[in-house]
Amino acid sequence: MAANTKKYLEYLDKEMTIMGILSAVAIAAPAGILNALLGDDKAGFKERLWGAGPFFIVGGSALCAVAALLFYRQRSLIAWYYGQMCLAESLDESPSIPNDLREYMHGVDSWAKWKSYSWGFDALVTGFVEYVAAILLVLSTPHGCLFWAARIVGFAFPCLALAFAGLQWYVYNRYRFSDDLWCDFWSGVFH
Repeated sequence: MAANTKKYLEYLDKEMTIMGILSAVAIAAPAGILNALLGDDKAGFKERLWGAGPFFIVGGSALCAVAALLFYRQRSLIAWYYGQMCLAESLDESPSIPNDLREYMHGVDSWAKWKSYSWGFDALVTGFVEYVAAILLVLSTPHGCLFWAARIVGFAFPCLALAFAGLQWYVYNRYRFSDDLWCDFWSGVFH
C-alpha cells in the first residue's frame, strides 16, 4: 500500500469512527429524554412537559433519530470508498488501477459526498432546539412572551433547518471541490 494512500485511509477510518460515535449519541439523546419522561414523576414536571409540548418532544426525538440515520449513511458512504480504495490497491496488476484509485480519493473528497454529515448535524441541532422549546413552554406562563417565543421557535426552527439543508445541498453540489465553498457561494450571490 502506498504511503500516501495509507495516510488517507487512516484519515477515512477515523472519520468512520467519528460518524459511529455521532450516530450513537444521536440515538442515545432521545432515548434518555424519553426514558426520563416515561419514568416516575412525583413533582409533575414530566407530565406538564409532555402536556405542554408533545409535538416538540416527538419532533425532537424524530429529528435526533434522523440525525443518527444521516450520520450512519455518511459512515456507510465513507466505508464504501474505503473498501474501493483497498480493493483497487489489492488489484494492482491492472494498468487502470491508479486512475481508479485517484477517482475514488477525489470522489470521497468532494463536498457533495459529505451532505449527510451536515444534514445529520442540522437534524441533531434542530432536535435539541425542539426539546428546549418544550421545556420553555413548561417554564413559561400561558400566553406570555416566553410561551409564544417557544412556540414560534419550536415551529419555525425545523422549517428553517429544512430550508438550510436545501441550501447546503445546492452549495455542496455546486462548489463540491472548493476550499471555501460558503465564501464562493456568497461571492456568487453578490456579484
